[in-house]
Amino acid sequence: MLAETFYRYREETRSAETLFVTDAAAQITTEPTELELRAYHKANPAPFTAPEYRAVTLVVLSAKDLTDAAAVTDADVETAFKEQAETLGTPEKRALSQMVLPDQAAADKAAKALSEGRAFVDVAKEFAGMDEAGTDLGTVARDEVLAEIADAAFATPAGGVTAPLPGPGGIGFYIVKVREITPAHVATLDEVREKLRATIAHERAIDALYTQVNRMEDDLGKGLSIEAVAEAMNIKAVKIAALDSDGNGLDGKPAAGLPENAQAIVASAFETEEGADSTLREMGDDAFFVLRVDKVTKPAVRPFETVKDQVKDAVVAERKRDAALAFAKQLAERLKTVEDAKAVAVDAGVAYAETKALKRYMARSQSDLPGQVLQDIFTLNMGEAKVTRADGGYFIARLKSVTQADPAADTTGVDTMRQELTSVLKDDLVTQLAGALRKDLGVTVHQDVLNQILNPGATPAAAN
Repeated sequence: MLAETFYRYREETRSAETLFVTDAAAQITTEPTELELRAYHKANPAPFTAPEYRAVTLVVLSAKDLTDAAAVTDADVETAFKEQAETLGTPEKRALSQMVLPDQAAADKAAKALSEGRAFVDVAKEFAGMDEAGTDLGTVARDEVLAEIADAAFATPAGGVTAPLPGPGGIGFYIVKVREITPAHVATLDEVREKLRATIAHERAIDALYTQVNRMEDDLGKGLSIEAVAEAMNIKAVKIAALDSDGNGLDGKPAAGLPENAQAIVASAFETEEGADSTLREMGDDAFFVLRVDKVTKPAVRPFETVKDQVKDAVVAERKRDAALAFAKQLAERLKTVEDAKAVAVDAGVAYAETKALKRYMARSQSDLPGQVLQDIFTLNMGEAKVTRADGGYFIARLKSVTQADPAADTTGVDTMRQELTSVLKDDLVTQLAGALRKDLGVTVHQDVLNQILNPGATPAAAN
């Protein structure tokens, strides 16, 4: 009987009608007075409280600022070209197919079939059990294939097939077909001149950056101020007047003077004490920074005059919510006595919707209604209506139908339910029994025995 009861509960289906009253559509009769606004501001300080702000002095060391391509001479580029010529072009690439055979006998049979003119794909399917997609290695360079097949695969002409090749460790045999060859391209100096110039400039900038980092660490370690060190190194020290934990200034926009991708800077500013220097830290690609927290301004309620418009918006929004709720409750009362919910919605000028048949544990995947509204549908009785807040308004839900599940019509489903309940009850009983035994008898852990079980080859520790 227990399985049948749970089955009825889980498999029951319900459909419902909903009306939706939005806050935005709600009407308020009077505008709030200034006295009311001030009272609201005083009673609800949190929304109008400025966050903690920090004023900082910031120095950023960046390889980007030190890159000077114009300083790289043609002679520098030509020297780099000679040193890197072999790596500047593109290597030969080949479009390859391979089949992997289990042993020499299978490989010989496959090779014989290929020599008789049979298609590579057909032979691979018969002797290696591989389809066309499975044989395709793509277009690859020599260093992208197994060393055991690379030489043969890159010595065979286009359209050709290798002899059977022993696989790694002597396991299996490979036969490779060369479908197409893309010749290697040897780059000319003109083709790579500007790329080399940029690379050389960047490498020199990185070297200069780390020289700056070392110098700055040394000078700060001597007690010099951030400004003094920056001036001596001809680097700009930026003053940021106010910075919140999101990286915004007093106007709510990204703080002036803060570079892009400054999460590490903001985090450091809020980890460093007032008056102290941060550590010199890495920031993104090829950049470092150090800062000093000059001032900490604690969170404070903004004066009414500076947030009057926001206060008014909040009061109006609250009153609209209240008006929407009152109207939704009126509609809910009407739905208890009026049969046609759609007519009520049309008369009230609100949205109407009807669900399909929903199951208790599948409703979220069957409907776009908010989760709380779906839960309400499965707690309502016929004739009841419930108001729930969601999505910037209030939903009024009323049951339209309830269809009881019939265990007799689905014996397989009931059997599945019975098995699930049996498993759950067994686990629960075992847990309860184990808990009771621990409580009554206590538990002693023999670590030496446990160690031997987990690591049989270990030598037992000597007794103390």
